[in-house]
Amino acid sequence: MGKARLYSTIEYIMVKKKHKIHVKQSKTYVGADICSDHNVVVMKYKLQRKKKIYKPVLNYSKWAVSKLKEVKEIENYNNSKE
Repeated sequence: MGKARLYSTIEYIMVKKKHKIHVKQSKTYVGADICSDHNVVVMKYKLQRKKKIYKPVLNYSKWAVSKLKEVKEIENYNNSKE
């Protein structure tokens, strides 16, 4: 019997759980020309951009403070109060 060489590749790519669904493919390249005892790991990943949410700008104030300075408005308020 000949000696069979069994290589196990235990190389990982760390990805957060929420991004795990975007990983399309990952594989190792055994015998790549690098000066390390590890293997090269390659991953295909689907990028998704965040959708911009545009909120309408409301340019109104809850209270009309400028009307409090007008004399006519003050008189109308005082008369309606009585």
